[in-house]
Amino acid sequence: MSEACCTRAPVIETGYTNKGAIGPFAGLENTTAYTVGPDNAKTVIVLVYDAFGYGSQVQQGADIISSNLGAKVIMPDFFRGEQQDVNNYPPKTDEAKAALQEWFKTVAAFGKHVPDVQKIVKDIKSKNPDTKVGVLGLCWGGKVAIRAGSEGTAADAVAAVHPAFVEEADAHDLAVPLGFFPSKDENRELCEKVSEIIAQKPFADKNKYIYYETVHHGFAGARGNLSDPENKEKYAHFYNTVSEYFKRALEA
Repeated sequence: MSEACCTRAPVIETGYTNKGAIGPFAGLENTTAYTVGPDNAKTVIVLVYDAFGYGSQVQQGADIISSNLGAKVIMPDFFRGEQQDVNNYPPKTDEAKAALQEWFKTVAAFGKHVPDVQKIVKDIKSKNPDTKVGVLGLCWGGKVAIRAGSEGTAADAVAAVHPAFVEEADAHDLAVPLGFFPSKDENRELCEKVSEIIAQKPFADKNKYIYYETVHHGFAGARGNLSDPENKEKYAHFYNTVSEYFKRALEA
């Protein structure tokens, strides 16, 4: 573990007080965003949450990144209030399972949200071309973040933790550095293949790959159990490590 990871503020298990706030977001129509960090920051991270939308664990993670980098972190409400309920997940009945599949095809359709992320990045750049912009996605958002880093992107780097639905083609299409942080529940063979593919890219020296083999899918997101010592340790390690990754990857 790096020195930085040992000197950061401790992770709060319960009763966390957010450093940012949720408010109207002009970057997308009819939605809000959780925003933290200075408006004049030279680094902006667009955070794509998991299927459960705004969550205390994810907001605390956004605050950690903002504090570590002096960055502005923006987490839009892509689902516009139609997120999944973490208390009713995973679905237990056939009806609930069918409803979840339909939700992924409609509310959470990748074809809708990848362009939204790319638009947000372009808008940020249009206001200040010197701003460095990274995109971080969790679970569902991990796939969105990786796809948002494909050819033609305005983003400077992307990252994904315990990403869902990732394919080899996503890695082949990447045009910017990738921080890739799967959990033990992701297919390790596929993850290693993704790592091998991006290692052949011209930006290979800026990539970061860690397979978190002792914690579950969702450990850094809304399903993270911060009262569990191992989860808490890896949660802190991830958010500090992804901060360090972005710091290096976004250097001029």
